[in-house]
Amino acid sequence: MSKENKSEWKPVEDKIFKFEKIGDFVEGVLLGVEDGAVYNNKVYKIKQTDGTILSIFSTTVLESMMGSIPIGNEVKIVHSGIKKTTIKGREDTKLYEVYTK
Repeated sequence: MSKENKSEWKPVEDKIFKFEKIGDFVEGVLLGVEDGAVYNNKVYKIKQTDGTILSIFSTTVLESMMGSIPIGNEVKIVHSGIKKTTIKGREDTKLYEVYTK
């Protein structure tokens, strides 16, 4: 086995991205979809052009739009607004626009 040159290897970063403000967005290549551990939701892995891999935890709204996008496609997810809830104890619903090419 040859001696490794560590300068050739770069760590793969996996960061959790949260849509906090209206207008926040993520764009990149959809690498995969995994099952979330705690709330049984999906986790989308998106690789940005700089190589950063983001994990985005899905909501019901986002999951319905992302379901038709094939792995490997470019995708852009934009936090487009908030729908106020009328049910006590529930959080407001974040709204999204999803684009692909």
